[in-house]
Amino acid sequence: MIVAAFIPDFVIGLERSALPKSQPSPLLVYEVKGRRQTVLAACPVARQGGVMTGMTRTRARALCPEALEVEARPRYYQRRADDLCANLLPFSDRIEHEVTAGLTIWLDLGKQPPADYSRVAQTLLTHCHQLTPGPVQIGLAVGRLTARIAAMTTASNTVRTVAPGHETALLATMPVQQFQTGKRFQEQCGQLGIRTLADLGGLPYNAVKTRLGDEGAQLHRLYQGVDRHTLQRFAIPLREEITHQFDIPIEEKTIIHNVLGRLAQRLHTRLIRSGLACSDISLTMTTDNEVVHTESRTLRTPIQGGKALREELERLVSLIEVDNGIGSVSVLLDQLTPPVPQQLDFFDQLFGDSRTFVDAAAQRLCARHQHTQLLRVTVLPEHSLVIERNSILTPVIAA
Repeated sequence: MIVAAFIPDFVIGLERSALPKSQPSPLLVYEVKGRRQTVLAACPVARQGGVMTGMTRTRARALCPEALEVEARPRYYQRRADDLCANLLPFSDRIEHEVTAGLTIWLDLGKQPPADYSRVAQTLLTHCHQLTPGPVQIGLAVGRLTARIAAMTTASNTVRTVAPGHETALLATMPVQQFQTGKRFQEQCGQLGIRTLADLGGLPYNAVKTRLGDEGAQLHRLYQGVDRHTLQRFAIPLREEITHQFDIPIEEKTIIHNVLGRLAQRLHTRLIRSGLACSDISLTMTTDNEVVHTESRTLRTPIQGGKALREELERLVSLIEVDNGIGSVSVLLDQLTPPVPQQLDFFDQLFGDSRTFVDAAAQRLCARHQHTQLLRVTVLPEHSLVIERNSILTPVIAA
């Protein structure tokens, strides 16, 4: 059985928690796609005024002019969703999630007695309330899609169970346009008069497969309660995070840069100890009036050096504009992976002692390639069938 936990106002809740408590105005979260700005999420007050997900930002502003507008932070939402899934590992190790305006989490409960499924679903509901603010809706069914629809259509803070073999009663009225299918498939359904899953499921499977292809066949199987999707095992993402809290709000940039330099050195020590490098770095600064500013950057090449981390943090802090003193700074290193070794060849003519030449060039190479661990390869004159015995690796210590 699959249990789905649906948190409808996940994005709004995260953005609301980053705002001062003295700002109770309606909230809109918009995303930028090229030149187009559309609404990703809206608070209940804005939705009552007619604002909907996918609406242009200009139209939403006209319907709810008093709303506060903030730009979406997709990577931040994904991190918070990963953290929430990590807290649900005691229930199951097969967990998947999807973030839109809300958050949907699926857990595979395996094979248990029917009474245990209901008990676990109720326990999960209570556990989710402790981890996240706002309403939570739980759906329990055999398939992934059915569990999600059950969760989205039930009342807040309740559990809806779809018994095996009763999927058609829940899915019958679902419009086919709500599923992620191609434009051609939607046009063909319109020409054939297929509006709901009941219209599609009432047709023979072979006819649907012939006329509507794989998309139609998949929806036909889902309507009949055949969901072949298997949840993948959830792996906790590797991250490093560090925070510095100031005793009093700081406005002097020199002090902030010095603190970031020390944080970069401490993070560098952690990365060296764990043998990892980061590909994503985020800087969060909280002002004394509780306003949170976050800037992130995805790196082309993973880094782990203290100097490289400090330079990236200085680049991020230059993008943040604040009007009040800074109360705290936080640095998050994400997408941690083992560093990929690079072969650095010297094509210049070596003069004098080659060992001295390599040692002298090590410091320049560290700065150029953002590496702090260099190895000198010495090829041995005796050839061996064992590759490891053909050369010696010696660490080069850069000054």
